[in-house]
Amino acid sequence: MFPQVFIFGKAISNYALVALIGGLTAGAVFCRLIRKRGLNDNDAIAFLLIVSLGVMLGGHLLFGLTQWQYFPELFRQTNMIDRLYTLNAIFGGSVFYGGLFGGIAAGLAAIKIIHLPKTVYADCIAPIIPLFHGIARIGCFLAGCCYGVESKIGFTATGNPFVPAVNGVSRFPVQLLEAICNLLLAIFLLLLLRRSAQCNSLRSELIWIYFAVYSSVRFADEFLRGDNIRGFIGFLSTSQWISILLFIVVLIRTTVKQYQRHHMAN
Repeated sequence: MFPQVFIFGKAISNYALVALIGGLTAGAVFCRLIRKRGLNDNDAIAFLLIVSLGVMLGGHLLFGLTQWQYFPELFRQTNMIDRLYTLNAIFGGSVFYGGLFGGIAAGLAAIKIIHLPKTVYADCIAPIIPLFHGIARIGCFLAGCCYGVESKIGFTATGNPFVPAVNGVSRFPVQLLEAICNLLLAIFLLLLLRRSAQCNSLRSELIWIYFAVYSSVRFADEFLRGDNIRGFIGFLSTSQWISILLFIVVLIRTTVKQYQRHHMAN
């Protein structure tokens, strides 16, 4: 892992750098998709800015909820500096699912406020989510965060000052595995998006396909995660329980949609 790169003598976080590259790449692709459908890409930029705010707020909020055991300590602090330090410990991290749901909520609000076509934006954003996530996961690998279980098949970091747990231990590169899965999912959804121009049945379905596939991938690769900072409920991680709930929601929606189509056909 390489947590930092030095540019003009200043240390730059590789995670932040890769995430920025991912954000710019995903944003450029999204704007191109919107332009190809004859819509204003200035609206697309405004939409992305609002979604980004929701992603940041949602990710930090869900992380904070997983750190509930530290809340009493926050109220026991009398010194402002100590209180700020505790706040940073509680909300300083981020959980992907929190960012996903926060971004979706912000996106729906943006669609309503700016009066954007909901189906078009939902279809176009579907491949963009795993595209950004896949690139960002490479940043996780470089930083050493979200690390994998101890394994003979993996990488051993030395001198990582931010994530000491990865130093001197061979760990499975679960970040790269999830990056590959996300990028393959992004390509798959882009192909479906192209096909949806001729196949009406795919319209408004791409985001749900993303939910179904990603929740399955996330549930599986959590067994290869070595960090437990985001907490467990019973024998499954917080993210695995969210994956299960999300997949159930997709199944219920699919069942209802099929019933409605069958009822209308008869």
